[in-house]
Amino acid sequence: MLIHSLYLLIYQTMAERKLEFMSKGRAGQAIRQGRKLLDKTQLQASLDTGYTREAIGQQERGDYKVQPHMARYFIENGNPWPGLEASNEYLGWGLKKLDGPAADLHRSAVKEKVIEEAQEMVSALAKMATYKRPSTLSAFEHDNIEHGMDQSVDAVKAILTFIAVCCEDYGLSWSDIWEEHDMKLKSRGYVMS
Repeated sequence: MLIHSLYLLIYQTMAERKLEFMSKGRAGQAIRQGRKLLDKTQLQASLDTGYTREAIGQQERGDYKVQPHMARYFIENGNPWPGLEASNEYLGWGLKKLDGPAADLHRSAVKEKVIEEAQEMVSALAKMATYKRPSTLSAFEHDNIEHGMDQSVDAVKAILTFIAVCCEDYGLSWSDIWEEHDMKLKSRGYVMS
């Protein structure tokens, strides 16, 4: 019985470590794929970024989290996925590149998904009783609020995926797009800095 318990403990520990590596390894996998798309070796990428070849390898393997400067290097070279995956790992939420069997990342398919999700979001938002004080909502109205938030997240993820796919396909800069957007918000008085 003791040996059986010990085996279970070892198996559980190994499974937890595998899950931990898998969860922290998506950004590392994204920089490895990004580096290969740029047709760069770890040594060449190290010369571009200032990181050692060993540090790049450690980030690619998931031994260390992808560092912001490393993520920015790929964003500036037309691949936003390492940065998006890294921000997801740092924050515990955010955009992950769709890589499941149902994912279709062709820009036309993603555009259609954006339209679908946006329509569902607008429909759900129309049913939200946001004019009422939160403490006065019925259970049904509260459920509508939650549903509206869920549909909003679906739409945001679809839109961000579309922007990332277009940046990748058309060689657009994710950073430039967001910097231009920030300048627009500043010029219209929505943000101070």
